[in-house]
Amino acid sequence: MIVTDVTQAFLTPFKLTFFVAVFLAMPFLLYQIWAFIAPALYQNERSLAIPIFISSVVLFYTGVAFAYFIVFPMLFEFFTAIAPKSVTVMPDIASHLSLVIKLFFAFGLAFEIPVATVILIVAGVISPEGLAQKRPYVIVGCFVVGMLLTPPDVLSQSMLAIPMWGLFEVGVFFGRFLVRKKRLCHQQSLAAKSAAAPGQPSFPGALRNRSQPRMLRVRLDLAALTPYSTRPFRCPFFEL
Repeated sequence: MIVTDVTQAFLTPFKLTFFVAVFLAMPFLLYQIWAFIAPALYQNERSLAIPIFISSVVLFYTGVAFAYFIVFPMLFEFFTAIAPKSVTVMPDIASHLSLVIKLFFAFGLAFEIPVATVILIVAGVISPEGLAQKRPYVIVGCFVVGMLLTPPDVLSQSMLAIPMWGLFEVGVFFGRFLVRKKRLCHQQSLAAKSAAAPGQPSFPGALRNRSQPRMLRVRLDLAALTPYSTRPFRCPFFEL
């Protein structure tokens, strides 16, 4: 590598140290983000705090490892191979570090898509079926994000967009699993309440609030009271 600016040899190590500290502190940063969101959730939704937190940390470092071990070798080999023979490839240390850090954060945050999808589904913002219906827009969005966050070549764009799409499908799958589990628990709780109170009717009307007034049909047959009436008289509903 070479240095083309007088200050780069001095500032680049500080920049590298700063971003290494951010990478090492990422579990603490993700915990602070989750601690900010958790008070807005219900108690049963907060039970997912530890699994989501651990998944966030693991997925972020998985994305960084994917970029380092898979994307970087193919990307640098591709850019070196397409260079003309009369051109000597000598990357600048500052531009090389900027590209590496940009791709690290891009892949690390892109691998958080399943966590974001599950949080949206658990919070009730959108259903798994709604996300599945928006799949074409999600695919286009993945390639647009890949175009903006990666170098201007199809290879790096596809290597970011395709994993993002796959991780979106993983998030939808786990979201459906959690929704089915939540519905099953709700049905079991209703069955337990019905078993605890066998005298209560099982139709949906039994779930109404008891403080609501009931309607009784009152029928007054005045034919037996007066000889002048040939037809029974029926009064409307009365509210007790």
